[in-house]
Amino acid sequence: MQHRVTNNLVLRASASATNPTREWSKAVGLGQDNTAMFEVWLRSNSQGVVPTVRTSIQGSNNLDEWKTLATTSFALSPGYKKVDVSGVIPWAFLRLKYEAFKTGATPNVMIAGTITTFQQTT
Repeated sequence: MQHRVTNNLVLRASASATNPTREWSKAVGLGQDNTAMFEVWLRSNSQGVVPTVRTSIQGSNNLDEWKTLATTSFALSPGYKKVDVSGVIPWAFLRLKYEAFKTGATPNVMIAGTITTFQQTT
């Protein structure tokens, strides 16, 4: 099942790679599914000043403690990434974590993201 977890999220990129701007999507339940993939779309409002955006899919059983399952990053706008999570996911909930930074500049980026869950047969 496809879940649009982030729609037109605007992040102002931090000027520090060690302290990036962070934001999280809403969580979705896996239900009867046992694996997932995520897709991210990126747009920047600045020509030639595109921040680095790292996106991670995270899993949790209690909505408090989260573990990163897979991460991708890119600095191209407009940009698109699709990432498959390998193997069976042992968590009940998933969310996306976004981090944005650009050394020496702080442009805005607009992000959209989806999580697609499905049943993997063993």
